Amino acid sequence: MMLVRVSGHSGAGKSRLTRAFRAVGISVPRAVIATSRLPREGERHGFDYYFLPRSVIASLPETDFFVGEVRTMLQAVDLAQLQKDLELSKTGLVLIEIYHKLWPDLVGRIEARVGDRLRTASVFMTAISPDELRNL
Repeated sequence: MMLVRVSGHSGAGKSRLTRAFRAVGISVPRAVIATSRLPREGERHGFDYYFLPRSVIASLPETDFFVGEVRTMLQAVDLAQLQKDLELSKTGLVLIEIYHKLWPDLVGRIEARVGDRLRTASVFMTAISPDELRNL
């Protein structure tokens, strides 16, 4: 089992990257997490994120959910669902978009839940303007 974190600032292309796998025929499950932020244009509840009020996320039971603060909002991971995603993944790989500062604690929580160390990897994305790329 391997959990791959994709993170980066807003607009860096995290969601676009994870969708690109499907577009080229690569089936990699993506954990859908909860967020207290409002949906952006084109985002769908239950597919991109679970868009929930901050008060709802804050009240999720700690035994079942990993909850962390991201600037002025909250993110939450359903640990049972993540465990299921990892166990059922045909490739043994699951992608998760999560704030980089939450990553170490999330890995600890899911490893405790599955009773084993996970292989992990991290991808941090940043947007670079096309002009900057041309100059390289």
